[in-house]
Order: sequence, then C-alpha cells, then structure tokens
Amino acid sequence: MSVQPLRLGIVGTRGNGAKLLADAVPLVPDLLTIAATCDVVQDAKFEGRCAQWQCRGFRDIDTMLAQAGSDIDILHVATPSGMHLEPILAGLKAGKHVLSDKPLDVTVARMRLALGAAQESAGRLFVVSQNRWLPGMQLAAAALKKQRLSKLCRITVISPWNRGDDYYHGSWRGKWATDGGAAMINQTIHPVDLATNFAALALGVERNWDMIELLGGVILQVAHQPEVLEADDVSHMHFKLSGGAEVDVVAMTAAKPERKWTIAVEGWDDDGFIVDADGRLLRWEFNQPGDEDAEARKLGPIASASTGGASDPLGVGSAAHAEMLRALIPAIWNDRPFELEGAQGAFAGLLIRQFYENARDPMGLRPDNFKA
Repeated sequence: MSVQPLRLGIVGTRGNGAKLLADAVPLVPDLLTIAATCDVVQDAKFEGRCAQWQCRGFRDIDTMLAQAGSDIDILHVATPSGMHLEPILAGLKAGKHVLSDKPLDVTVARMRLALGAAQESAGRLFVVSQNRWLPGMQLAAAALKKQRLSKLCRITVISPWNRGDDYYHGSWRGKWATDGGAAMINQTIHPVDLATNFAALALGVERNWDMIELLGGVILQVAHQPEVLEADDVSHMHFKLSGGAEVDVVAMTAAKPERKWTIAVEGWDDDGFIVDADGRLLRWEFNQPGDEDAEARKLGPIASASTGGASDPLGVGSAAHAEMLRALIPAIWNDRPFELEGAQGAFAGLLIRQFYENARDPMGLRPDNFKA
C-alpha cells in the first residue's frame, strides 16, 4: 500500500529554523511537502518564502488552521523561542502533529504545559534536534548502545561560538523572557541534547531524567553590554550522573576565534571518542573492535568548509534535518516511538532552564522541574 507524503504547515517564516527545515523538504519529496505557512509579519520576505516554498500564506495560525487545516498533517513551530507554546497548543488542539524548534519554550512551566497538551491530543509532539543524525553521532550512539565503552567517566562539551552585538540588538534573542537565556539554551542546547543522549545510552537509562543527581554552574557576561544581551555569553553547566560520571558543558557566544563545538566521551579505561559539530570523529578508541570502526575511520578530522554554526547560524546546512525527517515521518506513519518525542525531546531545554534557575538563585537540584 502506498503512503502519501505528510503535508507541512510552517508557523513563523523569518527565523533560521524555518529555512533550514524547509530547505530539507525537497530532499525528502516522498515523505513531506509544504502546504502552508503563516507569519504575523506580512512583508516581502514573507511573500518570498511563500513563493519559494510554493505554498499558501496566512497571517496567523488560527486563520491557517481554519482555512487550510484539512491540508495540513504536521506543524513546524519556528517562531521565536518564547512564542512556541501558543502555536503548539493550537496545533495539538486541532489534532495535528507538531514539530517544535528547540527549546520547547523558555520556561519550565510553559514546556510542561506543552507536554501536558500532547498527552491529551490525537497529535504527537516532537522537538527538532537534527544533529543526532550526523554520521559521527550515529556511529557513536551505535557503539554506546552495544556497551562498547568501559564504565562512563566523563563527558565534556566545549562550544566556543561567537555572536556579535548585531545578532542580539533589537531582537528577542538573549533576553530571559523571550529566549530563556542565551549561549547555553539557544546555541549549546544541540550538543547538550547529544551529550545527555550519549550518557543515557552509556548508562543504559531509558528516561534521561532518571540519571541526573546534581546540577549547578555559573553564568557570565564577558563581551556584550547588558543593554544588548541580558543573559549569558559564557556559561558553565556541571552535572553529576548516577554511577558517578560527570558532565561539563562550556557554552560561549563570545569566543575569539570561534570554533566548532566538540563532545568528548571518556570511559574509565581511557577509551572513548570525540566528535565535532560536523559529525567528524576526532578520537575513536575502544578496547575491543566493533562494526562501527571501519566507518569511523572515514570520519576523521579532515578539513571541512563548514563552520558548524560557530559564527553563521545557517552554516549547519540542512542535510541532517533531512535525515531526521527520514526517521520521523515513517515513525508517524506507522505509529512507532520516536526518540525526540515529548519529554525526551524536551529534556535538554528543561535541564538548561533548571541550570539557569540554580545558577541565578542557587538552591540545589529541583529534579521535578525536568522530570516528565
């Protein structure tokens, strides 16, 4: 029996998230088509996106769902981070599947409202984290699932990115109310998602929130004035995992020169791997040979023209988004679980928001805030 491509409605056209996912759609024409989009700002850029995507355009989500809802199966929420909840709720109320850009929203309370609505809806709620489908990430996850790593010792994430004043000035970005933070929650949420997923695989934990025992850190402003950036351009998050392993995440949007982020996973037997934002494997050492090794050697630290998003938000490209869609759409068709659904998909954002709360007002771990 043939299956028809799902029809996508995009909420918010101006951001990088909308462009990156839309650019992936032509790479998977048998899985997804763009049916409609909406944006409260009706200008030449909006008209250009409608023409490029060859879809109908509307002013707001209510009008889009009322007039084109029968032509939409799944919504992509690509509004500014602090405006995710309302279109998520509208989509779920209409019985649509929803794919939200990261984070799910900018406070724990709003994220939990979205998760609760998904439990009451015929639609399903997912969060974009396309980097899981980069080749190096897939190989690393496969090795961890097979328990090739000795006992997990440490995971270290370094994200030395840069964003200039023009990126923040006059924008919703970098403000607590509309972005939920800055360097950690906006940029470094991607490697945080990967690092926590790697940790869960290494520990054999099915629910990420079951492995966190201690959470803390610091947030700093070092290169931007408060009137430009309210939140962090440098922050350090530290958490301890069940079994004694530790995770350190250093997030920067003030690095000079900027570099691609890296994730180093280390075992107690001095084994492990290092992977970068392009999915390149800078280290790959396990005590026993495995099926992943031959392919891993092809993904070594060779030169790449990609910036990995270090200075250009669009530098990541859309190939990984296409691979994510190749996993997501069949999961929807066949009513199968998907690894970035619900609380699992939202986990990195929930964890980071709890980190911010602890760093701004240290009161110790509040695990209920990031548990489902």
